[in-house]
Amino acid sequence: MRYDTVICGAGLAGITAALVSLSHGKSTAVVARGESSLYYMSGYLDLCGNGDNPWNAIDDLAHANPAHPFALSDAKEKSEALAFFVEQTSPGYPYAIPVDSRNHLVPTCTGGIRHTYLLPANAGADGLADRGRRVRAIGFTDYRDYSAQLMVDRLNKKGYSWTAAEVESGCSKVSQTSIDLASYLDDDYPALIDKLRPVVKDCDCLVFPAVLGFKKHRVIVEAIRDAFGTAVFEVPTLPPSLPGMRLSSALISRLRGLGGDLFWGFPATADNSAGDRCTGLIVDTPGRPRLIEGENYILATGGIAGGGALVERERIRERVFGLPVETYGTTDERFLFGEQGFARSGIRVDSDMRPIGPDGKIIYKNLFCAGRALAGYDPFTEYDGAGVAIVTGYQAALAAIRRWD
Repeated sequence: MRYDTVICGAGLAGITAALVSLSHGKSTAVVARGESSLYYMSGYLDLCGNGDNPWNAIDDLAHANPAHPFALSDAKEKSEALAFFVEQTSPGYPYAIPVDSRNHLVPTCTGGIRHTYLLPANAGADGLADRGRRVRAIGFTDYRDYSAQLMVDRLNKKGYSWTAAEVESGCSKVSQTSIDLASYLDDDYPALIDKLRPVVKDCDCLVFPAVLGFKKHRVIVEAIRDAFGTAVFEVPTLPPSLPGMRLSSALISRLRGLGGDLFWGFPATADNSAGDRCTGLIVDTPGRPRLIEGENYILATGGIAGGGALVERERIRERVFGLPVETYGTTDERFLFGEQGFARSGIRVDSDMRPIGPDGKIIYKNLFCAGRALAGYDPFTEYDGAGVAIVTGYQAALAAIRRWD
């Protein structure tokens, strides 16, 4: 079958690109080798920077580094990309853009405080970081991947005055994972509310580990709010991440609802090409490889950590199209926790997100790149991984549509 747009990768960048393509009436297929990185993300999406104003951080990055992916779009285009993403997630797992366009301050499960931009609409994070807020953290005695008391002790050393309490989840499994608890609470959340009644009093917000259901998450949160008249906030814990899984499920449901095709668990192993055009993807389907043809292609397979690039003895190689990967210096072992050269490695693109070689020439005119596959940024130190994924996925799809039109 032939498509208008074929996308490699089902992470945040790839699915965003697919939804843009579908929303413009283009037949679209997504090819993914396995579960996306969303399963390991907190579900709380950073735009840029570990400070109050992410837009100032974006401007600073683009000014200091013209090769940064954020330098390829202006503030209006970035705002449009975020608004589109929020619109697309609203049916299944709604997000909310901050009214004042500032980062939220939210706690971590180890007692830290971090900045993030996009939170689920029912996250209950407003004012959570105010030191005068009466917050009670709830843990589960039979869930070992989270300690409410540890989190509270460390936060209180920073000037907060939170309290902690524990209840038994009621899940019958001996060693519960976050997925076990979420599945159990989908079926029996009223029992949890009854167990909370003796320990919930005199508080403005209840903080839980991120296990409050999967399919019935919004119902469970609303039931707890109604029962105790408090806000409810979930703290992400060890992977797999329930908020990330909820987001992935919502995006894929939206993709299929718009008529997109998803080839899940079948990696693209190579491409067909004719000169400066890609003419098809070879996908490793059972029985024999399958050729998926398209008018345009979008590469969003991730970087080194995500498997989109392969580190070899003499080079770093992009797996599917064999694109050249630009590298940035070497890692100095003396600075283990500083900026790492490999993190900025990736594919260089032109203003239309098409890959270019060392000579600056376009390699494939109908191939566009997005997300972690791009060169020139370090999401680990810049706190902009989700922001770059959404914005460049949006850009790449629009560039492909402009070429088609």
